[in-house]
Amino acid sequence: MGEFTLLEIVGVLVQWASALVLLALFRQLARLGAQRRLLATWSSAWAALLLGLTGFLLPPLSAGLGWSLPNSLLFVAGHLYAPSKFVFLVMVALGALQAAGIAVAPRVEQLVGVSAAVVGGFLTLLLDAGRITQVQVVVTPLLFFASAALILRRVARPHRRAPRFLAFALAIYATLWSIYFLAVFFGRSLGTTAPWIDAIARASGYGDALVATLLGAAVVACIVQASFIDLAAEREGRLADLAASEARLAGIIEAAEEAIITLDGEGRVDLGNSAAERMFGVRMAEMLGRSLDHFVVANETLPGRLATDSIESGASGPLEGPLTLRGDGVRNDGSEFPLEFSVGVLRGTARTGRVVILRDLTQRQLADAEREQFERRVADSEKMLAIGRLVSGVAHELNNPLAVVLGQSEQLLQEERGAETRSSLQLIYEQAHRARHIVKDLLAFVRQREKRRDPVDLCQLAQRLVAGYAAEEPATGIAVTLEVPEVMQRALADRLAIEQVVVNLLDNARAAAGPGGWVRLRCWDTGAMVFLAVEDSGPGVPPDAVGRIFEPFFTTKPVGQGTGLGLSVSLGIVEQHGGTLRLENRPAPGVGARFVLALPVVTADEREWTTTTPPSRLAIPGPASGLGGTATVLIVDDESSVRSTLSRLLHRSGWLVREAVSGEEGLAILLHVSDEELPALVLCDLKMPGIGGRELFARLRVDRPALLDRLIFVTGDVVEPATAAFIAESGCEVVEKPYTVAELAHAMARVLHR
Repeated sequence: MGEFTLLEIVGVLVQWASALVLLALFRQLARLGAQRRLLATWSSAWAALLLGLTGFLLPPLSAGLGWSLPNSLLFVAGHLYAPSKFVFLVMVALGALQAAGIAVAPRVEQLVGVSAAVVGGFLTLLLDAGRITQVQVVVTPLLFFASAALILRRVARPHRRAPRFLAFALAIYATLWSIYFLAVFFGRSLGTTAPWIDAIARASGYGDALVATLLGAAVVACIVQASFIDLAAEREGRLADLAASEARLAGIIEAAEEAIITLDGEGRVDLGNSAAERMFGVRMAEMLGRSLDHFVVANETLPGRLATDSIESGASGPLEGPLTLRGDGVRNDGSEFPLEFSVGVLRGTARTGRVVILRDLTQRQLADAEREQFERRVADSEKMLAIGRLVSGVAHELNNPLAVVLGQSEQLLQEERGAETRSSLQLIYEQAHRARHIVKDLLAFVRQREKRRDPVDLCQLAQRLVAGYAAEEPATGIAVTLEVPEVMQRALADRLAIEQVVVNLLDNARAAAGPGGWVRLRCWDTGAMVFLAVEDSGPGVPPDAVGRIFEPFFTTKPVGQGTGLGLSVSLGIVEQHGGTLRLENRPAPGVGARFVLALPVVTADEREWTTTTPPSRLAIPGPASGLGGTATVLIVDDESSVRSTLSRLLHRSGWLVREAVSGEEGLAILLHVSDEELPALVLCDLKMPGIGGRELFARLRVDRPALLDRLIFVTGDVVEPATAAFIAESGCEVVEKPYTVAELAHAMARVLHR
């Protein structure tokens, strides 16, 4: 085969085959995805070596085998070996640098490879084969010995085995080429060793194949070791991430306010957080292994449901989402508390399990109760506001006719009458007076106004009321009895208001007892309080109505037989007196409800300023005490009955009376009359259609301010906020409808003598 022996050709073929095998192995390793960067460098090196060996073998093989190849192809093939061999050398050196831990950028690697190829190409063109061989045998040992030394110096101790193997292979490669160096430059002067060195040089193909294979094995070892190191680092990183994730999850579970418990396949506790320990008052070590029903009492058999492979919900099949249940939790001390818990399946685990999230409902139920109580108070406030508006309007409408009845009956009582007529008039006066106080009680209840207080004997009050009801017993069939002590202290109260309370209680008791039943009143005192109990033989108050019995508009009576205001008004009156009114429901057969009224007794200091007799009546002052000697009173009121009653009363006392049927007419009279004809007094209603008392006052303050001192307002509700504010600001005298002659006389006297 020309200038090459068959032995040399076969050696190069062996080297070519080993390079091809290593390239295939590198390709398989690259598919594993590990050390792709380093594999690319080594693959480039052996690809260059394979290309150079192919170019080296092509001419002799074509000549020996009789192939007819183009001369141009043979020329190119003959000039490939040197550039490819230089590329192989520099790529092996770059791979060694990377194996030593020195990063090489891909662009730098490409630039170095191209440069080596260019240098090899120039040398091929400029030098003959012998000179090129001399360059190779000089460069190869130096480059490979330096790479081996660098690897041994830089590789860390825990990972030195594969890099040391690589350094050893590089050193063997460099040693072999050092022998080639001796054979090329000093072969004839080596004496007895020259034949041996020459024989090694002639078998360079086999030697190169051997050391190249050894180097390739070292490269594979480095790649495999580096891959294992990367995999281990990645595994450690994943384990660290997993540990951090578990620690974070554990922290989240521990930070949760809800108790979190996991259960095994048999419904036993196997994990829990601190909130569970606090909730049940037991350490987690004591909870582990115990069934959940030791701590939770549900509305159904809990452990059996939790121990099944899948929680089922009725006929709907296996539970996909969490199941929320209600029950009671049991603390370690045996106390129970309301509980809500969600049960879900543990997903993604090898064993069957459940996770239970528990919430203590104690605070939520308290908050719900407070919210309901607040909503009830708001509703009650709205009801009371509506009642206030209604009562204010009703009071205004009722007070006018009551004022007429009181005024007319009081005037008639001052005249000489027969005993029977006088008794009837007295009854009319008293009942009108009672109606007057009822209206005022309603106003006081909705406006929370303080009442007049006098010593009241509850025994006498009860005796008088029972006597009235006893007269009705033959018709109603209801027996009303009374038990009173011989001596009993008096209560400080508004007699008519407390009478209204007792009447309400008696009416309710008689309605509950029904025909054939009985009602009993009992009075007693304990030194600081006086008591009056009203009890009946009815069925009692239903248990679900006990808590609402004093609510406005709530009644246990059939529709149309009760308004639901009686007990609410009564409670308000009693509480304004500093007393109590409570229900004692007695479920014994034949014994129904009992209401107990308690009022504070009269103290020593209170006896000094209270009186037990009604105030004496005062006569209407005559015109002699009027201002400027005038004897005229102007009455401004839209109610003709009120005007006629006042006019008759004032006429009898010597006054000249002038009437105005509206605010507009009264204002016209006052603004156009001369100073000499000004009335001594002006009695003006506050609420009238059109111009009322407020508007009349505002006009007089501007046009006739002198009349403001002679103005007396008459109204049916002085406790309405706007009315009370106006009266306080005006400074005028006020007479509250329905009024007595004495109250009117007091107001007139104060104005006339001001």
